Amino acid sequence: MTYYDVHEITPDDQFPAPVDFEPAPGRVPFNGAVKRKPSGFLWLYWMPQGRNYRDQYDDLVGWYQVPLLEELEAWTFDSVCPTPAEDDLEPDHPDSWLRLLGLV
Repeated sequence: MTYYDVHEITPDDQFPAPVDFEPAPGRVPFNGAVKRKPSGFLWLYWMPQGRNYRDQYDDLVGWYQVPLLEELEAWTFDSVCPTPAEDDLEPDHPDSWLRLLGLV
């Protein structure tokens, strides 16, 4: 994953994932839910599906910032795609960013 100076990127640089979750007391997010923070940045709720995360599941479940459009474009031409935990997998794996965002 490429790291950017947070002062250089804006919410417009992110992949425009549709927002489908509005936080509310007692409301539990689902795997793949996307919310917009007050800063304007999009976050995706990830619940690892692969067996390789069985021992780390509780530590990994949570909100992850949606990648930049530039990153997703690069991953579509690569043979691997990272997960929110930054592990490289095949692009069609249930935990890859491309799959989580519905692009594969």
